[in-house]
Amino acid sequence: MMLRTLVVFLFFSLSLQAQVVDSLQRKVFLTGAHNFRDLGGYKTADGGRVKWGRVYRSADLSKLTAEDLTQLADRKIKVVVDFRGPVEIKQAPDNLPAGAKYVNLPAGSGQVNPNSVFLKLKTAADTDSMMRSFYGLNDSLAFRYKPFFAELVKAEEGKNVLFHCTAGKDRTGMGAALLLTALGVSRDQVIADFLASNYYRQDENRKMIPRLKSMGFTEEMVLDLMGVKESYLQVTFQTIEKKYGSIEKYLEVELGVGKPEISKLKKLFTEKI
Repeated sequence: MMLRTLVVFLFFSLSLQAQVVDSLQRKVFLTGAHNFRDLGGYKTADGGRVKWGRVYRSADLSKLTAEDLTQLADRKIKVVVDFRGPVEIKQAPDNLPAGAKYVNLPAGSGQVNPNSVFLKLKTAADTDSMMRSFYGLNDSLAFRYKPFFAELVKAEEGKNVLFHCTAGKDRTGMGAALLLTALGVSRDQVIADFLASNYYRQDENRKMIPRLKSMGFTEEMVLDLMGVKESYLQVTFQTIEKKYGSIEKYLEVELGVGKPEISKLKKLFTEKI
């Protein structure tokens, strides 16, 4: 048991160290947004890499400062895709960089109100089960991500894309996973990008622990809700692959991203190294 604990500790220590190094290039330092990062730099199966500065992922943008907005404008972010539902948007409307096109794709979010959802949870098993269920419900994925990919294939150079939800980890995480897979990034790297939310959100997650514990949540429940696990994303992959055989086939059949669109996406968002 002690050896297993040591191995787990060393794994997470090395993983954290890797994220610290990675964030030196990837993290976008903003006052009013967290979990904001560049998806560039990941190696692709054809010997290239995802371009830096072309596509970003983030949590909500409601608290961006004037300086933040100037930085996003300088980064030529011209399309902002928001995966949140109307309740979330009403509570925290986006603050957009000048000249950016706003695209709301709320499918599957509906009238999501995180507070009312949380109150139904009683145990760590409840939270883990809820998260797995969310990641396994792929009926709404096409309605959310098909128009997302439609925006991506139109994003010529100089029209960079930012996509986000509330925490920038679940709906945004699935979107990033599908995009990186389409670009030819390995499954291991896709998962690493997904899990990186635990690093980028660590300060926000710590702030939530006292608040939610006062509502009867255990620390384990809070971390399940506020963080991500590899098993969550694996549920999405497994559900899709069971029905379609591969993520690539799902992209083609449900999201309209076949070989011509993949070729266009790679031309727009990857480069040779």
